[in-house]
Amino acid sequence: LLLLLCAAVGIGQAKTVDVSWDIQQLMVNRDGYSMRKAIGVNGKLPIPPVYLHKGDTIALHVHNSLSVPTSVHFHGMFQNNTVYNDGAGM
Repeated sequence: LLLLLCAAVGIGQAKTVDVSWDIQQLMVNRDGYSMRKAIGVNGKLPIPPVYLHKGDTIALHVHNSLSVPTSVHFHGMFQNNTVYNDGAGM
């Protein structure tokens, strides 16, 4: 019982999740017909998901390997009173 209680207490602890993304141009064959240019992260498309729990902090390190400027924004994440952190151009 003590072990179970200790495990349950550890589940609710917030943590910092470090994520590194390299945004790059890829050649992909999404339709099975022809290769096309696309933008991916860490050589993948679709980009890898980031899983967080309530209270966690994300430290997202982004390297832009594209030849043009880019921005990042997120879906599925509430931006209450911090919409300027969404990544949309100002």
